[in-house]
Amino acid sequence: MLHPKFLLPMLIHYEDASFLKISQDVCNQGKPE
Repeated sequence: MLHPKFLLPMLIHYEDASFLKISQDVCNQGKPE
């Protein structure tokens, strides 16, 4: 079991990573081919 103080930064990191990935996907879809 991870300590909350380690879990929170990991959670924030994964949230940022998935947000960036979604942003990239949206940007890629918005570009004309």
